[in-house]
Amino acid sequence: FVSRPPAAQVVQIICCEGGSAMLHDVEATAPLNGSSPNGGETLAKKSSCRTGIIVGCCILIVGALGASGAAYFLARTGGQAGQDDGACQADTGGTCHSGECWDWRRATCSAGRCVCPLGRCAREGSCALEMDPPKSKPKEVAVVGCGIAGALTALELAHRGLKVTVFDREASCFVGTSGRIAAEMMFYSYNKAFFHGGWSNIEAGVLAVKNVQASASPEGVKKAAMFSLKNQKTSGDTITVSLANYKKGALTFKRGEGSPKVVAICSSCLSGDDAEAITAIKPGWHLETMEREIKQVIPYDLHRINEDKSPDEEMQKLLAEADHPIKLKFLIRGEPRTNQAYEAGFFEAAGHRLRDFFLVQYPELCEAVITPFCCVPGTVARAWVDNNPHKAGYMCPADPFAEAKGTENGMGVTHIFSTQTIVNNMNADGDEKKAWSFEVWNASETNKRMKHWLGGQHMFGAATNRQESGFVRTELIFSVIQEILTRKGASFRFGRELAGISMTADTTSMEMRPAGGQWTNSAENVRTFQPVQAKGETETFHNFDRVVISTGGAIGSALDDLDPTLKGDHQLLPLMGYIIVGPPEQLPPSERDIGVVFENEHMYLRSTMNGSFAVGGGMYFGDGTDEDVRRLRWSSGVTEQMGYFDAKNYMEQAEIGKQLMQDPKTLKLGGCRPMSVFGNFPMLKSYGGGRVVLNTGGGANGFVTSWKSAQLATDIVMTGTVEEPAWEHAFTKL
Repeated sequence: FVSRPPAAQVVQIICCEGGSAMLHDVEATAPLNGSSPNGGETLAKKSSCRTGIIVGCCILIVGALGASGAAYFLARTGGQAGQDDGACQADTGGTCHSGECWDWRRATCSAGRCVCPLGRCAREGSCALEMDPPKSKPKEVAVVGCGIAGALTALELAHRGLKVTVFDREASCFVGTSGRIAAEMMFYSYNKAFFHGGWSNIEAGVLAVKNVQASASPEGVKKAAMFSLKNQKTSGDTITVSLANYKKGALTFKRGEGSPKVVAICSSCLSGDDAEAITAIKPGWHLETMEREIKQVIPYDLHRINEDKSPDEEMQKLLAEADHPIKLKFLIRGEPRTNQAYEAGFFEAAGHRLRDFFLVQYPELCEAVITPFCCVPGTVARAWVDNNPHKAGYMCPADPFAEAKGTENGMGVTHIFSTQTIVNNMNADGDEKKAWSFEVWNASETNKRMKHWLGGQHMFGAATNRQESGFVRTELIFSVIQEILTRKGASFRFGRELAGISMTADTTSMEMRPAGGQWTNSAENVRTFQPVQAKGETETFHNFDRVVISTGGAIGSALDDLDPTLKGDHQLLPLMGYIIVGPPEQLPPSERDIGVVFENEHMYLRSTMNGSFAVGGGMYFGDGTDEDVRRLRWSSGVTEQMGYFDAKNYMEQAEIGKQLMQDPKTLKLGGCRPMSVFGNFPMLKSYGGGRVVLNTGGGANGFVTSWKSAQLATDIVMTGTVEEPAWEHAFTKL
């Protein structure tokens, strides 16, 4: 037994007799197989009952209960099979009508249910080894993977005084996707609903076929479909309730898992249709979004209210002051990390971590991190830029948040629109522009200020955010971080990849092998990787107290034994994309400090320090194998995929993309984003009480979320959990 109750404790067994459930008491020390509750028949002989399993202080009766029609019971805890509430449970939630369970569940089939063996507990539908937290504090930590998530985690760990060794399969850090991406930082991403007229419309727009701009291999179609189904299941359900009027107390809220949660409904507080409509809301539902009519409330605001000392008081005030009618969207049974308010709060927190920690402690990051945060007067970051203008490659404006004047475009990120519809949405409410932190440009201003970015293409307008934005020069950031880490005593082991990892109560063992292959450039200047099996000895390391794995989408097979759910339950999807880098000196110095998004085309652009265009984006669902992921292919031609939308088509949506594609000096690259089943939330997991931590980064938003996920991963390494209560639902304990 995982945790045997005290010998004298009496627990209850549920059995069905004659179609009704009966409770029997049995001492916990008695063997359940063939035991005789109350001196009666043994469980094994009851045709409509199943063997009970003691897990902690719980009794789980597994299997169908005959004529009662119930699937299973979980006594004493009141939980549901397979849920991760901290209790050790045996039922994974899976069924096995054919007599076998999926291999990744590591469960045995018992009466139609997939049940964990003794010594393992159901976590995320799989049977995980239950371990007590480590008894000693960590001193030495290995970080496997050196993209943006791994590098920032290593920096957080070293800052807290730990000895850090960084491993990567390449010859340097940031050689993979993190080093070949446009790397916009949009900590305000959820505000973009403003462009599209509201939350419901942006969701529909993102899903619209005309904006998908994706292609896939046959195997990729299957993997994407399975991932989508898992995402829908994880996200739960939503329901929108409209109220013509609202009176204080009709709904009562308290702090929930990421956003305010309803705890009471008073239908008599309202009248007419509202009294009936409000009955559709149930206690326990989380408020996810409110439509634009409510003082321009966005998901960030709901997260802030949720963390307030009096969330109900704030919600009553908000609902009472709202213009009516109002629409409230609730999340039902969804994983907190799929809640828009929780995701938006995480984005904002990531920006604060960059501004308030990284740039305060390490202002030299401003050489590669181009953001108004580096230019706030009176800060150490501003002092560093002012004192190192040649190294930074730019000079700070007097006020980095001031609106553009004349032909200047300033710092931050600007979204450029090739249709009039979005411009009309933005101009519908003048007060709303200010509330959503966007500086709106008309067509004339846009075409003058962004002349070099547009390549002669006419645009209808733009919206610029300076308060929570910027971009990263990925070609420079590792050299800056490496210098800091080396100064703090960190070491690097390149050309090694993770082959396997295992844990015991006392040690974490990590096997590393040589990583083979080489990078090649084709005649069309396409740079891809050719994987080759490397020769050499596999090394086994036992000297690390903790291990952080940040290999992005290239997880390979090393984690198959530790966490079979990543692949088996379709939790992580490698999503390929593309980037091109043009020749230098194409952009004047005055236009190199702003990130650019062609919003309709989903294209992301930035400048390198020497004035080259870097353009990224696109979606290609590949086979998902480690070899396919590491190849980082540049997909061209219908022979490689289903559908017409290949890399060339993607880049040529915009005029500047066409011009760059025609230039033989333009470098063409592929990338791979680790897409989490939680959507815009990174995949953070803790194994064995923090002995091993998984931090994948943030998929398409890796250069946003990694500033925060690195902090949380380090918290877990240090203590087994996160320090800030707001993010207690941001990771999975296994």
